Amino acid sequence: VIKLFDLQQIKGKNPFNKNKIVYEFYKQTISEEKIKKLDLSSYEFCGHLYGNFNIKEGERDDGAGKIMVFGSYKFVQFHPSYDYTDFVEGLRPSSDNDEYNDDVNDESGDDIVQNVQSSIVGFRREDGIFKSLCKEAIINPNKTYVLIIDEINRGDLSKIFGELFYSIDPDYRGEMNKVKTQYQNLVSKDDVFADGFYVPKNIYIIGTMNDIDRSVESMDFALRRRFVFREISAKESMAMLNNLPEALKDLCEKKMEALNKKIEGIEGLNSAYHIGAAYFLKIQKYLTEKVKDTSESYEKAFERLWNNHLKSLLSEYLRGIPDSQSKLEELEAIYKNADK
Repeated sequence: VIKLFDLQQIKGKNPFNKNKIVYEFYKQTISEEKIKKLDLSSYEFCGHLYGNFNIKEGERDDGAGKIMVFGSYKFVQFHPSYDYTDFVEGLRPSSDNDEYNDDVNDESGDDIVQNVQSSIVGFRREDGIFKSLCKEAIINPNKTYVLIIDEINRGDLSKIFGELFYSIDPDYRGEMNKVKTQYQNLVSKDDVFADGFYVPKNIYIIGTMNDIDRSVESMDFALRRRFVFREISAKESMAMLNNLPEALKDLCEKKMEALNKKIEGIEGLNSAYHIGAAYFLKIQKYLTEKVKDTSESYEKAFERLWNNHLKSLLSEYLRGIPDSQSKLEELEAIYKNADK
């Protein structure tokens, strides 16, 4: 508010006086009639500002004079080496560099002063990506904060989530359901989680995964029931192709539909093995600039897309299936002739 309205005269005052002055400034900007209806103390008024406006991150004007306020999101990708110390909290190496003078003599006997730097290496507790996001969400309780976890099934979820198996459950969120973390004794007294950790209700977790990945089997059922599952089918993903030139988009859709129809007809495979639009977006890499919109350019680009991306993926799908080579050849023929 100080920055927004350039209230320089209140700099240096303590927070309580700042609240009071901001409140007085607010009353100057509204009519007497509204003032009479206003039944807020300066403390309550500033509590309203702090709860409804993301003061920490700043505000945006939507152009119509209305202040739009947003939370934030963070993105992380799980992998086999990712663990609790990365996600929630853990010990991290730290060093304190101390510089001191060391007097030595050269061959002539004159003193030389050398600056020597020593590093004391130790460990300190640091918040992981999820715990730091929880703190932001607590500061701004009326904002929405989102954590996006890509490839959620590729990590060891029991090792990564720890106490979160309990804390992320919608029924056990909030300050009333604090838990002691593994590093609770190292949390400083002025930390918001000094008495225990909890997940605020304004945090949402979105995990993405391919359900035919072999690593999906490691996803704990206790965690599964804390999520709502939504399938994004290959057909739904076609919207990703909307930014392609119309002729190219039409070709991609035809090849994609023909290929997926054939895949579903192979014994041992089903709709979970459909090729999504993300693969066909790669076609843009193989279009030459000079002949980008010609059928000749398209044909060569689709051939490279098959050889470099689709062929190896489909070979893996067909591994262990009888007569896999002939089935791969059939898929290739359908892919090449889908637009004819």
